[in-house]
Parts: sequence; structure tokens; C-alpha cells
Amino acid sequence: LPETNARQDSLGSDRILTMSLLIMTILGSLAFAALLSSAHSLSELLFRHSPFIDDARLTIGLMGILLLLSFWQDWITSVEGGLMRYDIQAVIGAIGSIGLTLGTLLIALLTNRLVLLAAWWIIATMAIITTHVIILKRLLTQEHVSFHFSWQTGKLLSQFGMMQWFSSLGSSLFGYADRIIVNYFLGPSIAGIYAAATSVVTKINQISAMPLQVIPTWISAAKALSQKSRIQHIYVRATRLNGLSVFLIAAPIMFWARPLAGLLVGSPYSEQTARLLQFLALIYGLYSLAGAGFYAAIGIGFPQINAFIG
Repeated sequence: LPETNARQDSLGSDRILTMSLLIMTILGSLAFAALLSSAHSLSELLFRHSPFIDDARLTIGLMGILLLLSFWQDWITSVEGGLMRYDIQAVIGAIGSIGLTLGTLLIALLTNRLVLLAAWWIIATMAIITTHVIILKRLLTQEHVSFHFSWQTGKLLSQFGMMQWFSSLGSSLFGYADRIIVNYFLGPSIAGIYAAATSVVTKINQISAMPLQVIPTWISAAKALSQKSRIQHIYVRATRLNGLSVFLIAAPIMFWARPLAGLLVGSPYSEQTARLLQFLALIYGLYSLAGAGFYAAIGIGFPQINAFIG
């Protein structure tokens, strides 16, 4: 999108926006249908010994709606990124995250219904998307955007997206498959402790990667102008910034692991949770050091590097 905008190719931009929205809607609908149809078997697999199995079955169905919404949210934030409006993402993302977290905590304190938690996430996500849409509509009105269908553009987006999909699959397996395995072999209590710890350490990767999201756009522009030295300069500086960010986030988690564990799980499990936090902070910290390389690979047009490693 920044490439077509730089060339003042309004038709190319229109085709990219149209086909990417169509692709994301189709994929989101397929994901929604798959999760809805597998709600019963998934609940049996994950919660077969739990008294909340019926609640979990309905919750998984609701999460299918949330999954579809997340596809549209990804599209909107990607368009904002393509227009270099990361400021909008930051403001809406911060406010939305705070609202989601506070609502989740409130519901968890007042009730033990999983369905209510899922319903809150759907409502909050719809509010976030609506806010994005209102702002994005104003931005695109200035660009005089209209919808244009193009098989060729769809093919190019699909090829690039397939590599990105494999890369995201690797990240998802790293971030979530371990929780499913822990739950299956060690039970929901240990899985809850493990999930609480990982919910903290995953922020190392998420927060340290935030300043790096502009790298693909910058490197793409430098590559188009054959500025190899600038690409190297951007990559080296981004790597240093990433390393510093990772250290500043991971070190306090490791240092204050005990009081943090007490806040997360209470005194009975605080000692083992503290040790878990320290190990996981080290693991996720090392994993997060790949951030600059990840975004640089997208910028130079080789997402297959990320897909292979992921």
C-alpha cells in the first residue's frame, strides 16, 4: 500500500484494499465456521473433567464470532499501518486493551461464567473495530478510495499472505500450543498458573516489537531506491533498539518475580510461579530478540524467511 501511494497509483491502492478485505472476510468466515462446528469436540478435549464443560462449549462458539471480528480488525489496522498512521493504532489499542482488561477482571470477580467473559470480549472488540472504522473512513475519504476487483492483485496478496500465514502459525504454536499441552497432561489448575505466567512474559515480545512495526515500510522504500547502506543502517539500529527494549522489560519481571507471582496467583503457588516467571522471561526475552530480523525480512520482500524459521 505505501508503494502504490508513493507511485500515486490510486487504482493499485483501490485494488489492494478491495482484494485484501475480500480475502480476510472469506478466511474469517471459514475460521468462524470451523470453530463453530468443532465446539463440541474441542470442549470435550479441553474440559472433559470440568463441571463447566457446557459453559465452555457455548463459549467456544462465541469465540468463533470473536475470531471473525479479529480478521476484520487485522485488516483495518494493516491499512492504517500502510498509511503510516501508527498513532491511531497506538491510541485505540491502548484504550481498548485497558477496557478489555478492566472488564475481564470485573467479570472474573463477580462471576465464574466463561460465557460472560466471551460476550464481553465480543462487545469490546466490536467497539474497537467501530472506532477504527470511523477514523479509517475519514482517512480513505481524503484518498478518494473506491472498490476495484482484481484477480491478479488477489493472487499476489495470497502468495505473500501464505508465507505470512505460515510465519504466524509458528508464532501461534509457540504462544498457545504449550498451554493446551500443559492443560492436557497436568490439569486445569497447573494450566491456569502457567497461563497466568505466560500472559505476563508474552508482553516482552509484544511491547518490544511495537517500535519495529515501521521497519517494513522504511526498508521497502529504501529497497525501491536501491539504498543498500540505508537498509543495513535501519536494521542495525533496529536490532540495538530491540535488544535494549527486551532487556528493560524482561529484567524487571525476573527481578521482581516473587511479588509479581503473589499478585498473579496468591501465596500457595507464588514460589513455583516466581521460578516459572524467571525461566519464561529468559525464554521469551531470547525469542523477542528476533524482532528486528522478522520485520526486516518482510521489508525486503522475503516473508518465506519468517515462515521457514517460524
